[in-house]
Amino acid sequence: GRTASARPAAPAGGRRGLAQTNDTTLENAASFLTLALKETSSTAITQARNGSQVFSALRLARDPSLLPLFDRLRQSTLPENQVYAMVAEVILTKDPSRLDVNVLLNAADPSIAGSALAALIDANLITDEQLQKVLTEAPDPVHRVMAAGELNRRKTLKDRTVLKVLLSNSKDMVRHYAAITMLASGPRTPATVYAG
Repeated sequence: GRTASARPAAPAGGRRGLAQTNDTTLENAASFLTLALKETSSTAITQARNGSQVFSALRLARDPSLLPLFDRLRQSTLPENQVYAMVAEVILTKDPSRLDVNVLLNAADPSIAGSALAALIDANLITDEQLQKVLTEAPDPVHRVMAAGELNRRKTLKDRTVLKVLLSNSKDMVRHYAAITMLASGPRTPATVYAG
């Protein structure tokens, strides 16, 4: 007849040892997350050594169950952290209605607003109406030209005269992007870009 094959003996502490390892891992993750939340309550996320890494990794996970963590980050007194958390919430929920364009445009650091705007455009999680608000109300011309470029790409740029205004901006990047946007929108030549 058949004989039962012998199973190898479980290592000493087998399942209990694995559970202890998992418990330790969870405890370490929880303490790291607590530290990141505490750190970002009073420090800008870009300056928070642990917070920056933790929240960047969590945002990349795109897991809606992480929303409460970003809700907590959004309660920070620092506008930079509020913008970061707001963009993460939009990305996690895929819901552009969570975007408050006024908060985005009032960020103290224009590069934070620019990064946020780029992330939202890249994820296609900003509406034409929100882009139009950026185009008409953003104090930074870089943000205005980004919005104009995306609206043009979507073929929803209603008033192209804004591109002519941006072509005369003092910032090279704005002028170049405005020119590229004008050229990308049809069979216009470099001469007609400036002629209108």
